[in-house]
Amino acid sequence: MHRLLLISFIAFLIGSNSFAGFRCFKPGKMAHIANKKQVVTKINFCIDHNDYSIISFNCIKPNKCDAINAYKNSESLNYHDEIGSPHHHKCYLLGGTPRLISYFTGKSWQETGICEFKDDSFISLFNKLSVD
Repeated sequence: MHRLLLISFIAFLIGSNSFAGFRCFKPGKMAHIANKKQVVTKINFCIDHNDYSIISFNCIKPNKCDAINAYKNSESLNYHDEIGSPHHHKCYLLGGTPRLISYFTGKSWQETGICEFKDDSFISLFNKLSVD
């Protein structure tokens, strides 16, 4: 009985749109610079979704994190600024904190920018929700 439930649950996860297209790392390695030193942390995240190049693991289910909700509700937000990156500026306006990071894919380190939120969720600064 338990085995049937487990198989059903795994089949649901594989067929679920919220998991489709993701490659997840639990735990994965992420690095950033703090006080002029590289800090490597273990964190759960997913990459390679059609809409997000990197996203925190707690965001793979719809409407479960501040990062996705903030970007989805920002369509009418005028975030362009004369100075600096419009992606960083939009992140600040949405209540997030932009950060340049590197993450390890199992083969190599990749560099990108993320927007972090108070619930520890994050999303790529360069996601499709940012494109007007």
